[in-house]
Amino acid sequence: MSRLFVAIDLPAQVSAKLARLQPSPCTGLKLISMTQMHLTLHFIGEAAISPVIDALQTVRAQPFSFRLAGLGQFRANGGLTLWAGVEVNEALLALRMAVGLALSSPGFRPEARRYTPHITLARCKPAVPAQVISQFMASSAMLDLPEVAVAGFVLYSSTMSNEGSQYSCEQWFPLHCGR
Repeated sequence: MSRLFVAIDLPAQVSAKLARLQPSPCTGLKLISMTQMHLTLHFIGEAAISPVIDALQTVRAQPFSFRLAGLGQFRANGGLTLWAGVEVNEALLALRMAVGLALSSPGFRPEARRYTPHITLARCKPAVPAQVISQFMASSAMLDLPEVAVAGFVLYSSTMSNEGSQYSCEQWFPLHCGR
């Protein structure tokens, strides 16, 4: 059993620009590396990889693109998560729904919480100075990125290490131009 989630990868140039928006390193701040940045579609949790791959192979959706929109924060696990927002569009929601439906067929429960598409950039413990957070939020005006083209999605496994969660690509699934 592995801890699994489904996500959209980001192009390296987008991840590099997002990394430039991250706060400067300080005690209690965990920056997300460029190679770990992604847009989560569904968190699955502990599951066997093979049946999830079989289910996800049934997903049919059209390629599309999305735009990043603003920076934000939310409380999680006693700290703050800093993120770049994603403009919601019908194609993104359709892909998320198709993935959720595919996952429900082998008995996985799609997440019930409201979907707020975002790309996590940093995690902050309570010790992080408020000034670090306010400077990050003020840098929202610098968020000027091109649209992100989506040609597929990925099943990731997550392993905990001393550096935090490390993600491994288990399978990439292409989106199809035709139905």
